[in-house]
Amino acid sequence: MGYSHHYRITTTSSEWRNSWPNFVKDVKLIIEASSVGITDPRGFDENGGNYRNDNDPDRITIPIPPPIVDQTRGIGINGIGDGAHEPLLIDCQGHLPRASVTTGRKPYDEVVTCVLVRAFMVAPHSCSITSDGDWDDWVDGRTLYTQIWGEMPLCPWGGVFPTPPQKVSPACRCCIM
Repeated sequence: MGYSHHYRITTTSSEWRNSWPNFVKDVKLIIEASSVGITDPRGFDENGGNYRNDNDPDRITIPIPPPIVDQTRGIGINGIGDGAHEPLLIDCQGHLPRASVTTGRKPYDEVVTCVLVRAFMVAPHSCSITSDGDWDDWVDGRTLYTQIWGEMPLCPWGGVFPTPPQKVSPACRCCIM
């Protein structure tokens, strides 16, 4: 699928540099608060086998590495195994050229969109974010954002004030309207 999010972050700006340490902590909060499995940028091992945490003998099983969320190394996340697609990579220094991440609407899109919204909310003048999807397609990431910070995020492309996401039971994510 070609469902992608595009972002440009001026990591040399004072706004971004001042926000970076807390942003890294915020990304850790997002990953911890989400029920979606997240790993390092590869999402797959070097041999082409998917990371697995089940007991299927026909599948390669290796330990699932943690995502990269570090003030020095930057941010590098992906879904796990079949839930992986392209990684979200955010550098901590230098000028990050226009980048994109194609999630294919896989479950880790919730974490990706929440991270991108958080980047925009903490450093709006340093971040330019767009998506192939609509703001409504970001409802899972927006809901996660609201659960963590108790406020509605702004739409990064256009400054639109969204309607509040519906509160849902953690066990039932199908009720989001």
